[in-house]
Amino acid sequence: MKHLFLSLLLLISSIFSFAQFQISGIIEDVNQKELSFASVVLLNKIDSSVVSFGLSNAKGKYLLDVKDSGNYIMQYTYLGFQPKLIPLKTNWNQKQINLATVNLKETDIKLKTVKIEAERIPLKMKGDTLVYDAKAFKTEAGADVESLISKLPGIEVDKDGNITAQGKKVDKVLVNGKEFFGSDLKMATKNLDAEAVKTIEVLDKKSKTAEFTGIDDGNDTKTINLTLKEEYNKGQFGKIYAGLGTEDTYKGKLNYNVFNKKSQVSLIANTNNINEQNFTFSEYADFTGSSGRRQTINGNAIYGLGGDQGIKDNISSGLNINHDFNKKLEVTANYLYIASDVLVENETFSSNFSKDKVFNTQEKTNSTSSADQHAVNAKMEWKIDSLTEIEYQGNFSLAANVLNSQSASIFFDEVYLLNRTNSSTNSDEENWGTSQEINLRRKFKKTGRSLLGTYNFSHNKANNFDKIINTKSRNELNQIQDFESLNQKNSASMVYTEPLSEKWFASLSYSYSDEFDTPSRKFYDKEFEYFTLNHNLTGTFNRDIIENKTSLSLKKSVSKKYNFNFGVSAAQVQVNTNLKNRDFQYYYPFASLHYRLKGSQSIRFSYTTSTVVPSLSQLLTIPDNSNPNSFYSGNPDLNPEYKHSINLNYFHFDPLSKSSMWLGLSASTSKDKVVNQTIINRDFTRTIKPQNTDFYQAMNTYGSINRKIKKLKIDYGFRVNSTYSNYDVYLNQNLSRVKSQTYTFSLTTGRTNNEKWDLNAGVDYTINKQDYELNDDFDQKFNNFSWYANGEIQLKKNLRLTSEYRIKRYNNTSFAGQRTFHFIDASLKQSFKDEKWTISIIANDILNQNRGINRSGDINSLRSEEYNTRARYFMLGIERKFGKQKESKNRRHFIIR
Repeated sequence: MKHLFLSLLLLISSIFSFAQFQISGIIEDVNQKELSFASVVLLNKIDSSVVSFGLSNAKGKYLLDVKDSGNYIMQYTYLGFQPKLIPLKTNWNQKQINLATVNLKETDIKLKTVKIEAERIPLKMKGDTLVYDAKAFKTEAGADVESLISKLPGIEVDKDGNITAQGKKVDKVLVNGKEFFGSDLKMATKNLDAEAVKTIEVLDKKSKTAEFTGIDDGNDTKTINLTLKEEYNKGQFGKIYAGLGTEDTYKGKLNYNVFNKKSQVSLIANTNNINEQNFTFSEYADFTGSSGRRQTINGNAIYGLGGDQGIKDNISSGLNINHDFNKKLEVTANYLYIASDVLVENETFSSNFSKDKVFNTQEKTNSTSSADQHAVNAKMEWKIDSLTEIEYQGNFSLAANVLNSQSASIFFDEVYLLNRTNSSTNSDEENWGTSQEINLRRKFKKTGRSLLGTYNFSHNKANNFDKIINTKSRNELNQIQDFESLNQKNSASMVYTEPLSEKWFASLSYSYSDEFDTPSRKFYDKEFEYFTLNHNLTGTFNRDIIENKTSLSLKKSVSKKYNFNFGVSAAQVQVNTNLKNRDFQYYYPFASLHYRLKGSQSIRFSYTTSTVVPSLSQLLTIPDNSNPNSFYSGNPDLNPEYKHSINLNYFHFDPLSKSSMWLGLSASTSKDKVVNQTIINRDFTRTIKPQNTDFYQAMNTYGSINRKIKKLKIDYGFRVNSTYSNYDVYLNQNLSRVKSQTYTFSLTTGRTNNEKWDLNAGVDYTINKQDYELNDDFDQKFNNFSWYANGEIQLKKNLRLTSEYRIKRYNNTSFAGQRTFHFIDASLKQSFKDEKWTISIIANDILNQNRGINRSGDINSLRSEEYNTRARYFMLGIERKFGKQKESKNRRHFIIR
């Protein structure tokens, strides 16, 4: 912890520009009603530049920090009201300056008043949307949108690029109101230039159904909409980057955009071998479909796409097209291509236990893999008339993957070597898939009456050819496995809503789904010079899941105040296999409440019931013997899991202090929970088979607080997350109760000087515990600690230095010693020629300590895994921007006509 305290001390001591004055007051309408979220801006009287700004809270109060005395103008604005400009009159004798209450009049378009054009209101409320003016938040030359968003008050961006706005996770980022490469928000934040953005809008976007019917269903998502400057909507813009470095490293990147009033066309291309993820894993998941085959071989991911494991050579590209044919028809389409080659060197040490014995395993694995994947996504929205609309979504994917892996394992206790295994696997896989969805929405003349219909179809096919050589003691398995899988699903639903009154609505729905899987595997054993079919292992399997569900619900919706929904569903679920057919009947009660309190506060509550049907791999009786250390076989007698879930959360955002609070609780209990029964064999290998258990309870609590120390201009945030679960597991043949607990604490702090420098620091601490009722000797506990500090400073005009220092510490455990790693990264960037060109020098992992490590525990073991990853390198890069250029710096920010 001393590193954290040192960073905080340095952070506070580096602050040299305290706020000297605070200006406060109240904003009301002419009827003395407080106006919340009114925008207040302090302008320099000489050049109209912005000195300070803020929003009023629920009581109409505002508070502005001012560094220096001077001649200023107060600007007050509120949507639907006439703006007001009032010269600030004070003698600056007091630190706390209280101004008289300001009364704003509603806008009357018939009045001919002075016209005011406010080009630079940094922060304002527009209905339920919070709007930031990008000009008011300075970023370095060539900065991306993520850098811009991270500087906005009330918004945070973590080191992985995830965004939190006013305490809530952001799920979507739109560009001019449209999707940019589908659902991956990082495609926009990491590839678009901050210079192109005019405003950043933060809103709780309603669901498509709520937008169409006008009935709030409470299913809104936190969304950021980037509106581009006018000149960027009339032509082409983008940038290209090339870099070369030590250790044969390289990086290339292209971003090209052509926008106009009707169309958006964007091309993105990337290549590098420094383990940069240009598309996130959510995009990769669209490629792979749902073949139902195993996802790992000898514990190694087949595709090698996730995280920083191994050394990767990546190529990725994408084309996104949005086009409005007219006001009624909009089309979006994108194409994504990914190719990667990955080299992984992995070493795993585990401490394992059965009913009465503890033993250790050490495994070394070397693998190379390559992936070649394509995906096409399309979306159409057609508003036939004011009462009817059709929405279509479709995607197609094609992938080819190759894996070559060699591993060696030894099993030992404190005295003896117990067993050893070796494995060599060559795997070739091809899969393709498609999914289609059509939504029909129809309103009627009677307000609130609607009919919604949905049809979904998906088809995925996978072919896999494995050549496996496993050696266990003196026994050798030399086998070819030919695996084929077909998955197809059809589903349809219909929802009819009838208004019972102005605020009450009743909905009746019916849905049908049918999911069919037909996997088959052929095993060929090598005998002398030839491979012959193994009839005992070869087999086929059929799984057919059919569900019919009917629901009835009542909903009360009071605009901008609350909505309440409750009801019940009845379902018949058929689980049919080629071994047996079974029917299940379930009732699903549900309820939800979204209540908006005064100001920016809200409470959400939901209660749901659901079933989880056993997956194909859990039912599949065709054995998986690809890993010599474990043998997996499914269980066709599994029942679906029946689950009750409760969620409760509270959210509060205070515009006066720019602080937010998020508190939440979720809990669940399950019957027929599916867990793996792991049996330790006499040779210390494992036999794994899924089983149902009748006891499972889980609870998760979480909270976050983000505040600002205004006098010091420091932002800080504290987060806590705890997970508790209590459930039955199998230790060999014995059923045992297990309690698992995880506690995570995070503290972040930062200081921003918008023009010159930024400084941030943070710490994360995680505690993991697992207690076994059967034997206290199996109890597990391990902690992880990480600390970081980063900052950037403008050394002179267009020259900027960035640096980061991180520590990761893995504490002593019963199975591995303490490990501590130190990481230092730095970069220096110089832009020139009107910031069209940028030269950069990057130093990655200067201390050369980057080594992947992961510690985890499961039912029967504790694991410490280490793997290779990209470590120290130095890179020289050059970037060229093209298209639209920066606006003149002499342009005034506020004009009165």
